[in-house]
Amino acid sequence: MQRKQYSSQFVDNLVRCVLDEGQQLTLAAKNAGVHPGVLSKWVKTRRNQRMASPIEYCNPIPSDELSTMKRRVDLLEDRVESLRSILQKLLEKKYSSR
Repeated sequence: MQRKQYSSQFVDNLVRCVLDEGQQLTLAAKNAGVHPGVLSKWVKTRRNQRMASPIEYCNPIPSDELSTMKRRVDLLEDRVESLRSILQKLLEKKYSSR
């Protein structure tokens, strides 16, 4: 009995449905006419590839957006420190007056 051959595009699209779109493996396999064990093997292989080189599979943040985010984090950290100081002074005042 001859094994059925699938194009790499077919495999990529099917694996992407499971990994990136969250489709249930057994349902995706059934809809595509593929044995769930075969799809499971393809998904496992792709996961391992992604773990080996994760930078290829993430969307990098543009540098201008990253700079803006860093500035916001700095401002929020300053605000937290300021609020912490205010809270400490209020607590000291409350407990020193007793």
